[in-house]
Amino acid sequence: MIAQVVRESHSRDYWTAEAGSHAAGGSGPGEALRRLCRALNIPNADVLPLPGATIDRQTFRLGPTTRCPDCGGSGRYVGLRAAEACETCGGCGRVAA
Repeated sequence: MIAQVVRESHSRDYWTAEAGSHAAGGSGPGEALRRLCRALNIPNADVLPLPGATIDRQTFRLGPTTRCPDCGGSGRYVGLRAAEACETCGGCGRVAA
């Protein structure tokens, strides 16, 4: 299930989180997402951020996750000459199960 967390245009400090026919609000993106997950009985560990976040919108995958097989859950790829964010998990260390 995909959840969108969006800052409401009429208020600088109010966010809504929507997934399917469920929605929740809060004074920040984290609070709105926590309330949505609580309503859907989804543990916080099963929330995976997806790439493409902006200052007013963030997207998350809700559902079972597992440790990234490429970085071992560290979120970092260490090569011969450089260390950078893991491309597979986007640096969060978790992937969809």
